[in-house]
Amino acid sequence: MRLRAVVFHDAEDVVHPDELRVFDALVDDHAAVQLPVLPLMKKGARFVGGHYGDEFAEAA
Repeated sequence: MRLRAVVFHDAEDVVHPDELRVFDALVDDHAAVQLPVLPLMKKGARFVGGHYGDEFAEAA
């Protein structure tokens, strides 16, 4: 079996339905493709989602 790409995601990532179309358009011309990730905050989420949002806030 021959593959064109391997895609990695963190467990908490929400995958956009058009993501594979973007990878398909870019993978032949680029050694690596990285898409932006936005945290989806849920009011009262203090554990994984809250920690994830905190990491984004510190990086900004």
